[in-house]
Amino acid sequence: MYEQILCISYFDQILGPNQFYCGGAVLDKSEHPDINKILEFNDDEGSFIFAFRKYQTINHIFYIDSPNARGGKELVMVSYMIRAAYFKNEIRDVFQYLESKASLLEEYAESLRDLEEF
Repeated sequence: MYEQILCISYFDQILGPNQFYCGGAVLDKSEHPDINKILEFNDDEGSFIFAFRKYQTINHIFYIDSPNARGGKELVMVSYMIRAAYFKNEIRDVFQYLESKASLLEEYAESLRDLEEF
């Protein structure tokens, strides 16, 4: 089986990009992409692919309403990361596989928006 990691990050108005949840192994920034940095430099809603060494991610950025946030909205990103070695260096297969997960991330983001306490 191949390594899969699901992470949820948000942009804290005081601390900057921060991880809310990350399943799987503890992320070693020398091997895994620094997904917090992705959120630091991108605030456009939508899905996109980011490749880093052996790992590739599909990410979905969205806003949720929050009475505690400056401007009334929190910036959140859901990331699905895989180790590309599983695809035996077929980069086209990697990107097609990740693109196929975009709709799942969008659905997950919508379900997070619906959680009152999130």
